[in-house]
Amino acid sequence: MRLFPIWWGIGLSFLFFFWSERAVAARNAKGENEMHFQLTILVDNTVRGKNLWKDWGFSCLISWRGSKILFDTGSQPDILNHNARVLGIDLKKISTVFLSHIHSDHTGGLPAILSANPAVTIWVPASFPQSFTESVASFKTTVRRVSGPEEILPGIFSTGELGTSIREQSLVIETPRGLVVVTGCSHPGIVTILETVQKQFHKNIYFVVGGFHLNWTSDEKVRDIVHKFKQLGVEKVAPAHCTGSRAENLFQKIYGSQYVPAGAGLLLDWDLGE
Repeated sequence: MRLFPIWWGIGLSFLFFFWSERAVAARNAKGENEMHFQLTILVDNTVRGKNLWKDWGFSCLISWRGSKILFDTGSQPDILNHNARVLGIDLKKISTVFLSHIHSDHTGGLPAILSANPAVTIWVPASFPQSFTESVASFKTTVRRVSGPEEILPGIFSTGELGTSIREQSLVIETPRGLVVVTGCSHPGIVTILETVQKQFHKNIYFVVGGFHLNWTSDEKVRDIVHKFKQLGVEKVAPAHCTGSRAENLFQKIYGSQYVPAGAGLLLDWDLGE
C-alpha cells in the first residue's frame, strides 16, 4: 500500500493548527468586543470635534454588549441629525431611546429619531404627560413608562423616577469595572442620584457622565459635592451640559487624570473586561 508523503501529514497538521488558532482568535475577539464600552456624545453645550454644532442640551449614544441606546436627544432635530452624520452614526440603527426627563433640551431632538426609525422603543419616566404618548401615536413607536428601578436592556437599567417637582430617571450600566451612570440634568440632585444607585446595586461606581445641574451652585457647595463623589468611590467623571464651567474646573482640579472633558464629539472606547 502506497503511503502519503510525510510532508502531506505535516501540511495537514499545520492547516488544522492554523484553523484552530483562527477559531480561537475569532472567539477571543468576539469576547473582547463584548467587553468594549463605547459612548459618544452627540449633543452638548460644547464641541470636541470639527464641523459639529453645539446646543444647550444633551444626547449620547451608548454601546455595550450588543445593545445600543440613545440617551436623550438634545433640543433640535437638525442638530442631532447633523452631528450624527458628522460622527458617522446611523440613526436608523438605533432602536432604543431613553429620555431622562420632559424638558425640551433633552427631548426636542426626538423627531430626528422618529423620522429615521419610527419603530423605536422609548423609555420615559411615568410622570411624562399623556400628550407625549399621543404625539408619537402616529408612528410605530412603543412608549414604556418607568416608575421604579427597571432593567430595560441586558445589563442596562433605569434608576426609576427620582425627585419631586421635576421627575427624572438616570441610566445605569453594569460593567466588570463597576457601574457607569449617565445623567440628564440631575434635577433630583447628583449626589442623591449616586447614593440611590449605590443602594440599588450595592456596587462601586466607575464612571459618571452627563449634566450635574451645578451651573448656579456656589463654589463651596460644588467642592462639597466633588468630595462627596470621592467619598462615594466614583473613579472617573465627565461633567457636561448644565454642570457649568466653574464646577467642571473644580472636578478637573480634584480628579486630575480621571477627569474626562465632555462635549459633542467625545468618543470613549474602553475595554472594561476583567
